[in-house]
Amino acid sequence: MVARKSPASFRHDNDFHTEQLVSGVALVHLSPRQAQILSLIAEGLGDKEIAQRLGMSARTVDSHLQRLYVRYGVHSRAAIIARWLLEGGVPEPVPAIAE
Repeated sequence: MVARKSPASFRHDNDFHTEQLVSGVALVHLSPRQAQILSLIAEGLGDKEIAQRLGMSARTVDSHLQRLYVRYGVHSRAAIIARWLLEGGVPEPVPAIAE
């Protein structure tokens, strides 16, 4: 089920882009980093693998993921990927950061 909000309930949040109402469905706008993390989760990578691939700590990956869980209103990696894909998210190849 997709969360529906009235336009009056939308607000700007420094951690996330403003939501947009399309056909009565609230869509979450992601930063490029959030989209990368979701793409890598969709590939089946774990937090440590994502962290290594993006040149950040596993704790930072988990922090991004926890905020996305709240934003999407879900509690699992499978659910967040399902919601993201249903809203039109497209997994893209994410190159590894050169060390």
